[in-house]
Amino acid sequence: MLGSLLLATGVRPARAQDARCAARGAGTERCAAGEIVVLGTRSAESAQRASVRTGVVTREEAERRGARNVAEALAGEPTLQVNPEAYAPLGSPSGVQMQGLDADRVLILVDGARVTGDSGGVVDLAQLPLADVERIEYVQGPTSALYGSAALGGVVNVITSPPKEPGKSGRFRLELRSRGAAHGSATVALRSPSHWFAFDSSLNRTPHREVSAPRPGWTVPDRQTTLLGLRAGVEPNARNELRLNLRWLHDQRLGRTSEVVPGLGAYQLELPDAFDRFIVRAQQRLLLSSKARLQVSLEQSYFRGDSRRQRPGTPFLEARDREHVAHAFETTLELPWGAAHWLVGVRTEAERFSQQLKRVEPTSDGPRSSRATEVAPTLLANAALFAQLLWKPLRGVTVVPGARAEFHDRYGGFISPRLSLAWQPRDEVGVRLSFGRGFRAPSAKEYGFYFDHSAIGYRVLGNAELTPERSWGVNADLSSRPNSWLFLRAGAFANWIDQLIATRLAPTQPDPFVLDYVYVNIASATTAGADVFVRARRHGLGSFEGSYAYLWTRDRTENTPLPNRPQHTVTLALEAPITSGITARARYRWVSSAFFEQALRSPGFALLDVRLAYALPRELEAYVGFLNGLDERREPGRLADTRPSLGRTFYIGVRGELTDEERADGH
Repeated sequence: MLGSLLLATGVRPARAQDARCAARGAGTERCAAGEIVVLGTRSAESAQRASVRTGVVTREEAERRGARNVAEALAGEPTLQVNPEAYAPLGSPSGVQMQGLDADRVLILVDGARVTGDSGGVVDLAQLPLADVERIEYVQGPTSALYGSAALGGVVNVITSPPKEPGKSGRFRLELRSRGAAHGSATVALRSPSHWFAFDSSLNRTPHREVSAPRPGWTVPDRQTTLLGLRAGVEPNARNELRLNLRWLHDQRLGRTSEVVPGLGAYQLELPDAFDRFIVRAQQRLLLSSKARLQVSLEQSYFRGDSRRQRPGTPFLEARDREHVAHAFETTLELPWGAAHWLVGVRTEAERFSQQLKRVEPTSDGPRSSRATEVAPTLLANAALFAQLLWKPLRGVTVVPGARAEFHDRYGGFISPRLSLAWQPRDEVGVRLSFGRGFRAPSAKEYGFYFDHSAIGYRVLGNAELTPERSWGVNADLSSRPNSWLFLRAGAFANWIDQLIATRLAPTQPDPFVLDYVYVNIASATTAGADVFVRARRHGLGSFEGSYAYLWTRDRTENTPLPNRPQHTVTLALEAPITSGITARARYRWVSSAFFEQALRSPGFALLDVRLAYALPRELEAYVGFLNGLDERREPGRLADTRPSLGRTFYIGVRGELTDEERADGH
């Protein structure tokens, strides 16, 4: 959904970086004015001076946190909630909550392309490795004016980029964890003045863990995630650039449980689950003048998943095969106009999905096989026209009005406006305010998917009569940098959502032993909150970060809080040199208890992560550490317990980077 997003990733060789960064709004991880972000306004801006508050997590920062994937990288952000156990009924995908809105309402992008093939509506961020990631940007609050449906709560964009250095370069990471988990990733790249390419790979392996409850034989599943990717770019001249990004991601899990069959006793069950996701993105960018740019992109993603319940050593099984294919075309044009900067764009998108069920059941005559179409092949399409004006009428004042008109073949048309204001009275002080409209068309699973969990007593039915959710949201924040080593920020937000999609008991119940649920537009909700953040960083002494986030939610239909939304979150991080070459980092996060349902709350918990890193010659680093040092654990079978499934985890690893220049210098 992001035509001009990669403006910030057009990295050139270091000797030409500054001039080209200024000319094209692009650069390395940091330009002279600070981190360059584009997610909030789709135009390159300094993070410090951006007209919309944008969070940035670089790959280097993510690895210092001990993260192996996007979920773990974002889990430490003060105003985000990334907790797999909040989605335990869906298989515990790592979805992100923003401003009290759950993962269904947060749009996930990879280089601007929407990620398809979610788990029950939740994109599992743990399935997105960091091997080819340059940084992760996120914006909170309704951003449908720029990104369309599913952006009520915000947007997360995972950004890759060309190699920074000319010639050959590479990086790697190897890591072992307690309980037999392992991680490995490697990237090799080549850059010349006119072209570049990079090959990325990673492998994450986590073995299963036995749990005595809620049923004997139940386990946290084996899991293995594999990534292979190829990125390439060609620049025939200084005004023309072509890029291609190919990505294959394979994830497989094997869980185990038991099932009691009346009259026959208990049987062991295996729960294999595997999927493949392919992403292809081609992009051409033309520099029409020093600031005018035209960009065209084509995207296609393909997802196929296979989920099974089977008895080992027998032919009996229940298998579901899902397919989800999405195509998109987008073109954007950026034009300077005096003190203003126009961005206009057109986007079309189509997705097709289906789901098949195969059963092999015992009968008196032996095994009987049957097939059924749970979700008939369904096509959804939409087209959009969007525009934005970035205007600086006075020194230190930025006004950014924008709007998006979007038409869905099944849900009709929607117009989403947004207005952002930024005022910087002095270089060290910034004030920002934004107000916008959000909408979310029903997802594929809400529209037509049929989840049959009869074995555990329920089914969830799609509803083709659903209407889109709508929202209004306001965000404000104040930031100050009183000196070179101290940064302060405070922010607040509020969202009002109508036609919220929820599940309710179906009006008819054909099976007395199985409950049928259906998706309906029923709820109205409000979320509001505030946060404060402080960072102190002194050269040679290290850094300290501290934050507090408060969240208030209300389901106005039921007059209760929204479930699994903790009110209070405290995050503290300290990094300091211990001796020459050794750096210590500690991160503490406390999350309060949360409403689950009447008279039932999920317990609060605290997480402590510690890491020691030793800088070796040749740009190598060895490190050791632990995660969840306080050994917080979910109690299996306890309803509403959202504490981590895994307890204390130790790890040891090495990582490094190598370039032609380093080899030539003998370092």
